[in-house]
Amino acid sequence: MKDSFRVFLVIQFIQVPLAILIAWFIQDILHFQFSPITIGICVWLIFTAFVFVLLESPQYQASTNQKKNLRRVVVILSVGLVTLPIILQIRDRLVRPPTVYYVLDATAKMRPLFDDVRYQLANVSVPRIKIAPYKIGIRVYGSGVPNCTDDTNQVVEPTPSTDLNVNSKLASILPSGNGSFSVAVYDTLINDLANHNEPVTLFLITSGTDTLCDPPTSGIIDSTKAAIDNLDISIIVISIGMLETSASQMLTNYAADLHGCYVNISTPTNLSQVIESSSSYCSNYPEG
Repeated sequence: MKDSFRVFLVIQFIQVPLAILIAWFIQDILHFQFSPITIGICVWLIFTAFVFVLLESPQYQASTNQKKNLRRVVVILSVGLVTLPIILQIRDRLVRPPTVYYVLDATAKMRPLFDDVRYQLANVSVPRIKIAPYKIGIRVYGSGVPNCTDDTNQVVEPTPSTDLNVNSKLASILPSGNGSFSVAVYDTLINDLANHNEPVTLFLITSGTDTLCDPPTSGIIDSTKAAIDNLDISIIVISIGMLETSASQMLTNYAADLHGCYVNISTPTNLSQVIESSSSYCSNYPEG
């Protein structure tokens, strides 16, 4: 039994660092979703450790050839368990390249921050190894239109990131007037992303709510819920600057209604970092 335990420790000593290395490469270098990889690696660790301990146990009576054949089966299954999730992720990335979509506040309140925000969006890091380029889409809101319903327009349709210069697309925009966060969200989900089949991460970037254009309880936000159910989408609301408690609470409620999460940052300096690490910022956020 002591020999079996030693074999088990040796196997774990080899496999655990290898599993961590594989998981790191797949998640941080290839930027694939982590959960199926985690499941495959955990099953691989448990299964192979158990079988190899069993093979070395004196209680297990089998011929040398039988043990060799069983080891081959273990190796084949182990390779399959590790490679299958990777193959599925690669297939998904090729067939359905992900989309990053920005809804950007361009009201007068955002004017002092807009150039920094534009710079941060232009410098969001792309995956270091690209199997298929992800797409970027942009909608802005804010023009001073009195009725608050015509103050938003799509600046960029979802376009491969390799073909897009975000900085130049936003360079001509001069933030001004009022704007409706909720109308911009509605138009994005109902119009821009209608029938969109690829996974989407939607970033709603704002300097705060507009008391003229955004009511505390928005029927427009409520009407977008059905659209969310038809999309493979994650939604992150990001506010910039010091907000009044009422505005912060309103955005928190909007995020909950949209089944997303809410993050506040004091300056645009960390905006690209928040976007790149959005999953960690929102991982513990309660679902709406």
